Amino acid sequence: MDGETWNQGDPIKGNLVIKNHGASSVSVQDIRVQLAHGELKKVRLKSEDAFKTIHSSDHRSDHSSEGSSQTNVAPQSQLTLEWSFVTDKNVPITDNSGSLFLLYGSTSQKFNLGQLQLTVAPHNVIQEFLKTFEVDFRFVVKTKKATKTGTEVKLLPPAGQSFAKLDDLSIGFRFEDKALHLRYTFNVKKIEATAASIDVKKMKKDFTQSLEESQYRLPSGRINYEFFQTSIREIVSQIESKILF
Repeated sequence: MDGETWNQGDPIKGNLVIKNHGASSVSVQDIRVQLAHGELKKVRLKSEDAFKTIHSSDHRSDHSSEGSSQTNVAPQSQLTLEWSFVTDKNVPITDNSGSLFLLYGSTSQKFNLGQLQLTVAPHNVIQEFLKTFEVDFRFVVKTKKATKTGTEVKLLPPAGQSFAKLDDLSIGFRFEDKALHLRYTFNVKKIEATAASIDVKKMKKDFTQSLEESQYRLPSGRINYEFFQTSIREIVSQIESKILF
């Protein structure tokens, strides 16, 4: 298999080598490699519904021993099958509850398939956006998780008066074609004072943005960091002013 870690949207490809140590030819027509998402708790418990198939390979023979074909492996021979998948830009990333897996073997014995867990990180554009948040605005990434529609990242604010009333920020990321849609959720504290008491209430402030590829990429194809800075500042400035007053 090519690679050890992947980003959302990356291709995943490799070879499946099938060896026949027996004395007669063996059919491989039902041998497949599948890309699936697995719930880790159910995977550990070996539950029948632990995996949800995303893609199934349409492999082709790359190299076979003499007497073997794409559908049969001759005695004491082997067959190498190529497979490849292109992951969706919103495919679930690896987190504490789930992960992508490669399942391989005979589809007639689906409960005895081999399993290989994959490490999938957010799309490269999302990672570069988060780097801008960390470097230029001094937020710290706390957690990343997959959601039903994309990816959610929780960040902690920097120390300082500007964000004294901000607990944390969650950003939901989702691609629609090449456009990146973001939903910001700021968890803030609001102080309400009366003659008798002072109460601290928690509130949520939501904002949305849509970033087109022509905006977040330069004509050369490289990331437009200045646009990321401007986009983030547009949102952060609104929450700063609301917290301060």
